[in-house]
Order: sequence, then C-alpha cells, then structure tokens
Amino acid sequence: MSGQSNSDDDLTTDAIPSPPRDEVINEKKDEYEEPEHINVHPKIKTKPKVFGKPKKARHTAYASVINISNANGIHVGSNYNVYMNSKTENSSQKDYVVTDAINALFDSTVPVERKHLLFVSPHMNEHWRTTARLLDYSDGQISQFYEDYSRAGIKEVIYQLLLDWIQNETTAATVGKLSKTLWDTSQQDAVQRWSKNFK
Repeated sequence: MSGQSNSDDDLTTDAIPSPPRDEVINEKKDEYEEPEHINVHPKIKTKPKVFGKPKKARHTAYASVINISNANGIHVGSNYNVYMNSKTENSSQKDYVVTDAINALFDSTVPVERKHLLFVSPHMNEHWRTTARLLDYSDGQISQFYEDYSRAGIKEVIYQLLLDWIQNETTAATVGKLSKTLWDTSQQDAVQRWSKNFK
C-alpha cells in the first residue's frame, strides 16, 4: 500500500454524472406537457363526468295488513246500492189475496208452537228484521241474535228470535198475532204457505 498514492487525482472513471433532480423534472416538463384531463396528483382519484339519461325514481309499494277477528259487517272500499224492479216487487205483493185459510190464521188464538216456527222461519224473506221490530225487539237485540246465530244461517237467526218471542210473550204469542205481523211486514208468501199447512 505504500507504493500507491492516496490522492483523489489518481482515480479515473468513465461514468457520466447525472444532472441534479430539479433539472431532470424541468427538462421532462419542457419536453411533454400533460393534458388537463389526466390527474396530476396520483393519490386523488377522479371520475370524468358522464351526462346520460337521468335515473328513474324507484316506486316502492307498501301493503298494510290488518287482521280483524270476531267481527261482522266490515266493508272495505266503495259501497253501491242498486234498487231494481221496485215496481214489480210492489205489484207482486198485491197479488196475494186474503183467503179463508189466511183469515182463519188471523183470527186464531192458538199459542204459537215450535212446529209452527220450524215451518214459517225458512219461508221468511229479507224483511225479517222489520217483523222482529213489530214484535217489540230493538235493533240492538236483533243484532245480538244475528251475531249469536248467523254462523248456522239466517233461518236459524229467525227461528231463535221467534222462539225467544214465544217463550217471553206466552199470552201474546198467538198464531193470529204472528200471522198478522208477518202479513204486515211483506211476509205474505210465508203466511200463504202457513195457511195451507196449518194444523
């Protein structure tokens, strides 16, 4: 090592030194300029704006579920009442003539029995509520009979109501009273049938 010199002048290299960093960046900027849409900052991501069709609003359907138990006469929606052929109904009621057999029913003082109710109740029409009102039943009592027996059918409702009448009105519940009440409340067909089969 003593024969060699330690001076820096003796060392040679064929490497070319690189320019300082600032100069390299400035040179590259001079050579190439980036377009405006390219993101200069790589950490911030940008999306180009695309103008297309507007998004349609989503319509969400909602359903309400209502559970109703032990209720009658519930109606949802519009209610329309149509009365047709009212003239023919009135004229058909006029067709009933009071016969001798019907007069015999009107004059009878025989107490009404269950067998009479079993015959009459299936022949009564939609005016049975009016009949019940003439027999001194209130609308509340009529509704209670309907609630209690409607599952077995309207014939059972009418039968139970008339049965209650003959049990509570033992002296007034005669064949004459019931037949006149039926006749006066548009139950002429039931009276006519009863008069033919009355025993």
